[in-house]
Amino acid sequence: MADLDPAVVVGIAEHQADAVLLVAAAIAKQFDARLLCVTVDPEHFAERDVTGRTNRWPIDPDAVDDPEAVEAAERALDAHLDSVLRPMRVEWELRLVFGDPADGLSRVAAEVSALMIVIGTSPRSVLRSTRELFTGSIAAHLAHRQPRPVLVVPMNPVLDGGLPWSGSA
Repeated sequence: MADLDPAVVVGIAEHQADAVLLVAAAIAKQFDARLLCVTVDPEHFAERDVTGRTNRWPIDPDAVDDPEAVEAAERALDAHLDSVLRPMRVEWELRLVFGDPADGLSRVAAEVSALMIVIGTSPRSVLRSTRELFTGSIAAHLAHRQPRPVLVVPMNPVLDGGLPWSGSA
C-alpha cells in the first residue's frame, strides 16, 4: 500500500558524505515531501516470527551479532541524521532494510510511491572497483531496474584529466 504524502528516498551508507543527505533534504523541502533515509544492510536478512516481530539474521551462519552494538549504531545514526537535518526543517524518517542495496531502495521507493531516489557516488578504491566489476554499481542497478528518477550526487568528481573508464586517467 502506497503512502499518499509525497516522499523522497535517500540511500544512507556508512561513511557517506553529508552532502548527499543535504541535497536530498533540499529536494524534499522544495517538493514539500518527507524524506525517507534508507540504510540497507546486505549482510543480514529479515524474517517475521509468529508473533509478528521482525528478527534479523546474518547471512553468514558463522557470523556473531552483538544486538547491543547494533542498537547503539542505529541510535548513533539516528542522532547524526537529526543533527544534519534539523536545520533543514524537513520531515524525515529512518528505515533499515536488508538485502541488496538497489533492491532495498527500490522496495521502499515503491512502498511510498517516492518522487525519486537520491544516492551518492562511492569513494573510488580498488576494492570498490572490483566489487562493482562483479556486481555493478547501485546507481546503474537503480537506473535500469525501477521506474523512478535516480539522482546521483557526485562525491569526488573528475574535474580535469581523463575519466576512469576512458583509459586516459
